[in-house]
Amino acid sequence: MSEPNFIDTDPPLSEAGRQRRQSILALALNEAHTRRRRRRLARGATALAAVASIAAAAVAAATLFHDRAAHEPPMITDRTPAPTAVPPPAPPAPPGGREITIARIPTDPTLARRLAVHPQPNGWRYITDDELLDALGRAGKPAALAYDNGQPNLLFRTPTAP
Repeated sequence: MSEPNFIDTDPPLSEAGRQRRQSILALALNEAHTRRRRRRLARGATALAAVASIAAAAVAAATLFHDRAAHEPPMITDRTPAPTAVPPPAPPAPPGGREITIARIPTDPTLARRLAVHPQPNGWRYITDDELLDALGRAGKPAALAYDNGQPNLLFRTPTAP
């Protein structure tokens, strides 16, 4: 038994219906082709942008790390230079003239102990409710404690303006 062909099992269409079906198919194929083209262009643009950014980075790196002293034009001078108060600039260092010095640096073995931050004793202490109320009374801020569901609440009266 063969699989059903939905076009064959559909009721027969009129000539206008068949033309409409063909025009819908043509529109769908055209839209699919347009979307495929847009996707390809987007991929190409992304690849082009990646290549351009890599090229720009290479040019920037070459410009940044370029040895400019080797490519400066020679200075043209007269046979009798004018007297100046500023000494002439030092000649440029020869290329590849960087020096690396390796030396053993003596260190103080007590350096870490001297610079360490030592733990500090607590600057606070626990007091009882009565001590709190006494301290507030001595400070001129009398108050009271009220407990609501086991939670203490500090109550005090704010002075009213006369």
